[in-house]
Amino acid sequence: MGYLNNTLKRYCKRNSLKEKVRVILTNRGFQSVMIYRVSNLLYKKKLGFISMILTRIIQILYSIDIDYKAKIDEGLLIFHGVGLVIGCGVIIGKNCTLFHNTTLGLKFSKNGDGMPILGNNVFIGCGTIILGEIEIENNKKIRAGSLIIS
Repeated sequence: MGYLNNTLKRYCKRNSLKEKVRVILTNRGFQSVMIYRVSNLLYKKKLGFISMILTRIIQILYSIDIDYKAKIDEGLLIFHGVGLVIGCGVIIGKNCTLFHNTTLGLKFSKNGDGMPILGNNVFIGCGTIILGEIEIENNKKIRAGSLIIS
């Protein structure tokens, strides 16, 4: 329940019941994060096929691709979200903010480099691509349109 409450607080402009209901029913970023939470839980319970189906539904509805195997801490805030990709080995800390057209994923190389790791309170601007075993420290801001591969 902590994940839900802490994430919901980041999406709400006011702490009213009306605002919370509005976010739950209409905000695609919030809905995507909650579906990820359910998918990740089902994956941990060895129900990966159902996790995959839920992930595909969010891809079709919102063009947001959050792999159910990613490790995402509480408070993830997704603005707009369309074109967002979070790969299977990505780790995201608490209270991070991601804008649309952001890709966090694998860098294809001879070494098969790993996935990005975001610390707590990281802000990623729109159109940013972070590929490979890149660690973004706590409280960092990445400008829109950045490409980080090393």
